[in-house]
Amino acid sequence: MKLALVIVVACNMLGCATSGPALRWDRPGATDREFLRDRYACVQDAREPVAVGGIATVRVNGIIFGACMVARGYTRNPDGQFGPPPGDAIMIKGGSL
Repeated sequence: MKLALVIVVACNMLGCATSGPALRWDRPGATDREFLRDRYACVQDAREPVAVGGIATVRVNGIIFGACMVARGYTRNPDGQFGPPPGDAIMIKGGSL
């Protein structure tokens, strides 16, 4: 029972990751290599240290990530040409990066 309570509290504090469709992006003229470079840079910019039960970890702030991608000229599009590489999706609340 205590473990379940700890999990619920941690989820409320951190915004539990949920599975969902990966965010897809478009940018005219961009190459796969450019997208992966930009995605990596935005993931690094959006990292936030957090602690749960005394354990330090890192989460990716989806709002900061999205703003970074837009600043680099990308637009979100469910059918966009770019998405995370296979096996490299980063789970966030309501989807994945």
